[in-house]
Amino acid sequence: MNQSEMIGSRLKEERLKQKLTLKQLSEKVGLSIGYLSQVERGYGTLSLSALKKLSSALGLEMSAFFDNHPEDENDKLLIRSWQREELQLSRQFIQYTASFSLPNSKMRGLVFELQPSFDPEEPLYSHPEEEILYVLEGSCLLTLEGKEYLLNPGDCVHIPANAPHSWKNPTAHTAKLFGAYCV
Repeated sequence: MNQSEMIGSRLKEERLKQKLTLKQLSEKVGLSIGYLSQVERGYGTLSLSALKKLSSALGLEMSAFFDNHPEDENDKLLIRSWQREELQLSRQFIQYTASFSLPNSKMRGLVFELQPSFDPEEPLYSHPEEEILYVLEGSCLLTLEGKEYLLNPGDCVHIPANAPHSWKNPTAHTAKLFGAYCV
């Protein structure tokens, strides 16, 4: 099974588990029924933006669509470093899973790496999940609801649901953060 087929199969499995029709899912995420049908059959590919919309609408993290998860639910309580999935969101921003999706759990954990960035403008993010970020290494500049905060190791910030925010690393060294959020 190739990557597109695997993602499509997982998408259909989750959609049916949640008793959603293609039309209902299409309306939730703003993607056409035909496109979603092609993706479910392994004939279409998803952009990161579309995958994020689908994962958010289904209450999953994006990594749930990839084949790196143990079959036994008890084995999902621990994630080994070699099981951690990496997702390069931009040139400066890499996200790693820090926990598997557990049934009946709304908590997710992620590790973020921010590479040095000297771009004057970073895109604003906004999502329906609350998140807590803890700086492990380095420094980052967080813009939250129009205010800028320089975060250093040991600093922690709570980002409310739907709050516009962006972050960048204004230093010459990689910054590493741990994030927890509720879906």
